[in-house]
Amino acid sequence: KSESFIVLDIGTYSVKALYVETKGEQVNTSYSDKRHASGDISSDGSFNISGITNTCRSALADLPRSSKKTVLGIGGGFVYGKTLTQTYIREQPHKEIEESELANIIQKVQQRNFEQIRRDFKRETGRSELEVHIIAGSVQDIKIDGYQVVSPIGFKGKEVTCSLFNSYIPKIYLGIFNDLISALNLELAGIISQPYAVFSKQFKQNTAEQDFILIDIGGSATEVSVVRKGKLDDIRSISVGGSSFTRSISENLKIGFWEAENIKLKFSGGHVSAAVAKKIESILAQDVELFLHGLEIVLSDL
Repeated sequence: KSESFIVLDIGTYSVKALYVETKGEQVNTSYSDKRHASGDISSDGSFNISGITNTCRSALADLPRSSKKTVLGIGGGFVYGKTLTQTYIREQPHKEIEESELANIIQKVQQRNFEQIRRDFKRETGRSELEVHIIAGSVQDIKIDGYQVVSPIGFKGKEVTCSLFNSYIPKIYLGIFNDLISALNLELAGIISQPYAVFSKQFKQNTAEQDFILIDIGGSATEVSVVRKGKLDDIRSISVGGSSFTRSISENLKIGFWEAENIKLKFSGGHVSAAVAKKIESILAQDVELFLHGLEIVLSDL
């Protein structure tokens, strides 16, 4: 009936904080956005935890909040995710499925998924398979003997095919995020994969759109998600983002990062002279080519 919580999104350029308060049908929100100090987050994935903590405190100070419960949104190449489909063979196919059996089936399917995710994680990242941590799982669809059902409770059948989306992160990042939440004196209610959140919102708004690609160009990375038949199939990351373009301008013009960022924004808004625009275009041409090549590789792989 009533609930309040904080949403934190720690991006490459800034920390976005949202306070949500629900009372029945009424929803009130407050929003804050604070830019990081220069160098707090770098494009190689390293970051200054004390600097980020201070930025978070500054963003939270602007919110009229009474709750410590926090949802942390993670993206930008830190989070991985994919949908895996497994088939479970029932020992008593003529018996109706009850809630306890369904819970057991999903648990068995999730165990198999975790083993597959650990193998894929090791192959894709070069890290130990013991370093992976699942942050959230969601049932995408369930079929009984090939027929899709909204809920399998009360149905009979031999083969239960379950598609589960799992988002996961390296354990080292989990430790860092937990330390951050503790330093801010907050309570972590959950870590959410941002690509999954965007997919959920998009799909709810248009359930007829069963197949689409989501491309989120962030500060340090670009996340590519593929949706097939209404299911979020996979999430991949390209290590090219907004800061890649800014860094090229900074290095070529021998100016500071944030000065280069301002020039980039003026260029994209059409607020520079023709001569400056031509120079910026030539600087960014290689980055654009690299971005498109990375996108092509990821999409063909998916």
